[in-house]
Amino acid sequence: MPTSKSYKIENYDSKLSKAKLLIKIGQYKLKSRSKLSGFIFDKPTYPSSIERPIPRPKLGVNYQTHWARKPLVRAVRSVVREGIARPFFAAVAAPEIVGLKSLNLENPPYIFTANHASHLDTGLLLSTLPYQIRRKTVAAAAADYFFDTQPKALLAAGILNAIPLERIKVNRTSAKLAQDLVEDGWNLVIFPEGGRTPDGWGQPFKGGAAYLSIRTGVPIVPVYIHNTRVLLKKGSKKLTTGATKVVFGNPILAADGEDARKYAIRIEQEVAALKNEVDRNYYVSLLDKHNLTTPRLQSDLKSKWLRSWTAETTAKADKKEVVKWPKL
Repeated sequence: MPTSKSYKIENYDSKLSKAKLLIKIGQYKLKSRSKLSGFIFDKPTYPSSIERPIPRPKLGVNYQTHWARKPLVRAVRSVVREGIARPFFAAVAAPEIVGLKSLNLENPPYIFTANHASHLDTGLLLSTLPYQIRRKTVAAAAADYFFDTQPKALLAAGILNAIPLERIKVNRTSAKLAQDLVEDGWNLVIFPEGGRTPDGWGQPFKGGAAYLSIRTGVPIVPVYIHNTRVLLKKGSKKLTTGATKVVFGNPILAADGEDARKYAIRIEQEVAALKNEVDRNYYVSLLDKHNLTTPRLQSDLKSKWLRSWTAETTAKADKKEVVKWPKL
């Protein structure tokens, strides 16, 4: 006959087993309920016979920038640009602005095409534009550089009002976005070289800006930015102060029957003429342009260090050149 002590132990074991059983039943019910709720709220599954669509990346050329052109963001950007950016560039770069009188402020938009030598170029150019124009201007930025991570994309779109642009190959998404914005009355800043100069000499202009101008009928304004490479060149993290110069040329349009390739070459020649004006003077620039002897932006030298050295010494030699003015 079992003692009272053994009975209590057996009774305790039976209660423990029942408790474990109840816990397992409860866990099963919870799992079944979670599966049911997941079936209702989860994304639908794909049959094995149907190929799944490739998820669209959210960065690069596919980064959405429409939020950066909303009224609230534009107001914040205006405060940052007028209160911080413009005083900064005035203190660091001390820009001398030439040629703004050629712009008709009552008849925008414009496509500003400039040479590219430094990360300072975009902010400097935007800060030198008249308020009526810069308040409604977007800047084309390299999608693979400024829009490769979420923080960089937020800063580029929010502060610079930049849009992603594919610089390696033609991309319909970025080209369509730029065209839609220009047709909607937005001015555009674009660097046709596709990147900063590595040695001080220019690079061949690509046809993206020319194509947009032809498609939209919006004039191109050639711009030459001088001396920003001295302040912050490619590959350097050291920022120095100095004097810069931003020269705006006269607005131009594509001639009848002129394709984007020939138009891009003409735009490059206009920027080269502005550089010649800075390196020498306005009269010599006009004379060279008339005689088709304007120095090219590119160098024919193959050695990288030699190109870099000649780019720095050529400008100094041009400034020392004595120019004889014509007798009137």
